[in-house]
Parts: sequence; C-alpha cells; structure tokens
Amino acid sequence: MQHRVVVFATPVYWYAMSGILKTFFDRLTDLVTVQKYSGRKLEGKSVFVLTVGSDEKLPDGFEIPFELTSQYFDMDYKGCIYHSTQKSISQNEIEDIINLFKNKIEMP
Repeated sequence: MQHRVVVFATPVYWYAMSGILKTFFDRLTDLVTVQKYSGRKLEGKSVFVLTVGSDEKLPDGFEIPFELTSQYFDMDYKGCIYHSTQKSISQNEIEDIINLFKNKIEMP
C-alpha cells in the first residue's frame, strides 16, 4: 500500500495469468468486502504487467483482468510488456523497458 506502482509479473499460462496470480486476484475481493479501507488506498496507483510466453505475441484478451481490476479499484492501468521466449532479449530492450516504466509514471 505504501508504493505508487504495482507490477504484476506472470508467465502466460494457457492464454491467461498463472494460477498463483489468479488466486491472488480472487482474494482481492476482501478489499471490497472485509478490508474496504485498504481497498480505497489503491486508488491512483499505477499498474503495469510484465509477462512472458512461448507465443510470438500476447494472446488476445490477456490484459482484460488487469485492466478491469485496475478500473474497479480506480488505479491507472499503464499497460503490459510481453516478451516471447521465441527470441532472446538484448540489453537495449531491457533498458527500453526500464525507460518505458519511468516515462509512464508521474513523479510527485
């Protein structure tokens, strides 16, 4: 709750997030029922998704749970960065990803 940025990282598993992350998302329900005060603290946070998979491109619909969950909690969904295991990643690409994060986060 103390950070401005939330990063979800998961492999693409059968066209969706991993089971472990899905269980985490299912438990977010507590933040709208039992822990409402904590749930309200998510408002305005930036959300990113980092993912990797064996397909050339990210499967259609993969981002929907992240987008809608962010919307529900009034968080700012900034997007998803996907890398295919079909190709290697260069140091320049890693630096581009870091810069993408930096450029999309508003500094106080």
